[in-house]
Amino acid sequence: MACNTKAAAQIDFRSQLREATAERHKRLDARMGAIDLSTPAGRSKFQRVHDLANARVLAACGGSAAEATDYLARSTGRNSAAEVEEQHAPGEAIHPDAVAYVMLGSQLGLAYLRKSLDASHRTGVFQAEPDLQSWKSFLARIAANPPEGDRRERILNDSARVFDIFLSVADQTLSSHDQETR
Repeated sequence: MACNTKAAAQIDFRSQLREATAERHKRLDARMGAIDLSTPAGRSKFQRVHDLANARVLAACGGSAAEATDYLARSTGRNSAAEVEEQHAPGEAIHPDAVAYVMLGSQLGLAYLRKSLDASHRTGVFQAEPDLQSWKSFLARIAANPPEGDRRERILNDSARVFDIFLSVADQTLSSHDQETR
């Protein structure tokens, strides 16, 4: 019975994560989906949003992103969390599990977009296959020990904060690029 309760808690937590981020996720998908990835300029804009947002997320979590730490470090050209701590964003650090959920999950979406591109256009964020092992490790870890209470609420809220970072960067980057091309 305890195993079923734990599995139900994990499923419930994943559902709560999706629910807590659904509106922001939809807005970000719409914003990024408006970029024409068939052009070099479009791919450049898409890459720029990811570069800036990944750096801000890495700073906001103080370099601690659970199973997504290596991905974020590689994507930002950092070698260690120590390099990031100096640039830590003000306020409470985003919970590592929130970062792992969003960043590792986003790789699955990038893989879908990657498949739609010609092989010669698969550079930057489109170059690497998703880190499925890290995603599976994250899911297994939260299944074995689903967060409860305040920790659960913090991860839910912080997952939304990660999307807010991406939305802010997308709005700033894409709006300024639109003004430059007028």
